[in-house]
Amino acid sequence: AMSYVDEHIGALLQALRDESVESSTIVAAHSDHGYHLGEHGLWHKASNFENAVRVPLVIKAPGKPSATGRRTESTTELVDLWPTLSRLAGVGRPASAAGDDLSPLFDDPTQTLKHAAYHQFPACRMRLRAAGRGADFRLINQTRKMCNQLMPRQFDFMGYSMRKMCNQL
Repeated sequence: AMSYVDEHIGALLQALRDESVESSTIVAAHSDHGYHLGEHGLWHKASNFENAVRVPLVIKAPGKPSATGRRTESTTELVDLWPTLSRLAGVGRPASAAGDDLSPLFDDPTQTLKHAAYHQFPACRMRLRAAGRGADFRLINQTRKMCNQLMPRQFDFMGYSMRKMCNQL
């Protein structure tokens, strides 16, 4: 999958060069949340575990040579994309945009802008189910997709996770 994505990003960047618009085009690539593939006994992406909530984020911003080919250790979130891309594009940040502007990282990728990232995931239509013989009962999430039809006040549980920078522990 990664080689497929890499090939297409390469083709996109080449097309931008061929059309002479590379120097005026911001390119951002990120993924949806990851799948567990059996870790923690899960095969889906619906959880607060690290491998479900940590995703790649790559941004190529013209006119930012100090960031070219570099990565940052600063914690970021996908909610930061809108304010960051707005600033990099030179347009005003919409008042309704959540998240933080990460554009200063393109001038100095070594700085820390955020010390933590947060994630939440609802669990809906929970019920007690016998997990074995005797009085061992566990809450079982019948179907997470049912959360799409519920208002947040109707969620049975809301799971949260927080990721902090290692040097901030």
